[in-house]
Amino acid sequence: MSNKTDPALNIILQKIRLINFVEHADALRPGHKPIIVSIPEDSSKFQRGGVNVHIPLTFSDGVRWLARIRQKSTPSTRLILESEIQTMQFLNAAGMQVPNAFMPRGSLDFCQDQEDRLPGPFFFGPFRSSAHRYLAQIEHVLREIEQGSRAFAGDEDVISVYVTHLWLKDLMQNSPRLWEEGEQTFLKHADDKGDQIMVDKDGKFVGVIDWEWAYTASKSEAFAAPLALVDVNPFFDGINDLSPNEEHLVNAYNKYGFPDLAKCVRDGKVYQRLPMVIGQQPDLVQLRALEHAFTGKMLDCAVNTELGEWVKDMAGGRYRMQVLAMKKIKVVAAKD
Repeated sequence: MSNKTDPALNIILQKIRLINFVEHADALRPGHKPIIVSIPEDSSKFQRGGVNVHIPLTFSDGVRWLARIRQKSTPSTRLILESEIQTMQFLNAAGMQVPNAFMPRGSLDFCQDQEDRLPGPFFFGPFRSSAHRYLAQIEHVLREIEQGSRAFAGDEDVISVYVTHLWLKDLMQNSPRLWEEGEQTFLKHADDKGDQIMVDKDGKFVGVIDWEWAYTASKSEAFAAPLALVDVNPFFDGINDLSPNEEHLVNAYNKYGFPDLAKCVRDGKVYQRLPMVIGQQPDLVQLRALEHAFTGKMLDCAVNTELGEWVKDMAGGRYRMQVLAMKKIKVVAAKD
């Protein structure tokens, strides 16, 4: 599909044409000014992914860079980029097959679109365990709801998300396995669905990209199977059985003498599922699957129970006092 008529991309292109890429690149790599800056004639010819527009630069000595420009901006965009760049620089300096990255002085933030809120929990920390990090994210969502800073379509959505996160908080706090993690921490890619891995024409591994939102994690979380290995349909149907690809990974770890990592894969479904529910609209299939991953049990409600019925039971029973208190807090916050 052509993007010629896309107003947002056309505006980005207009602003890109005003940037002095040569000056920025020369400041970062003195003495090697780019001789080719490949800005397309129209926005339909952009090299871009889901987040960034890419402008290729070729230096006089043949070195090639990509200038990345955000398609959409949030108040936290610069902080996010700085975090990603520092992660990439650290990994590159350590000899990992990760591209180096640089941020020019000033801002290359072109778009005016603003999201409703900051993604705060990823900037909290440091955490003593993965459990502490996920609990901080859950509590952040609860605070946003209480303060009225999280947008919803209606009151029913507010209650359902609030009750779900109260339930998640209880589930986390009553699951000893996550709180018994060791002292070791590892750097984990936050978007391991497979397209972060780069290979050459012969299928040889050449690097890993997209380090935005990378974070430190416990061993059990860091070595859980990546999402790239799950069978999508069974996974989203709430099934926690290992996929054939995950079984291959378990067998490979065992074969090469890493039974501890094999165990991380077998026990890792909880880490695949937590990001699917924290901060999201609730889905009973996913909640059932998450509790099963944590405890081996399913939600204490009939399989054919509707979400609204479960939320109503929780809001009127187990979490009645918290819901009433939240409504009062929201009223006070609205007056302020």
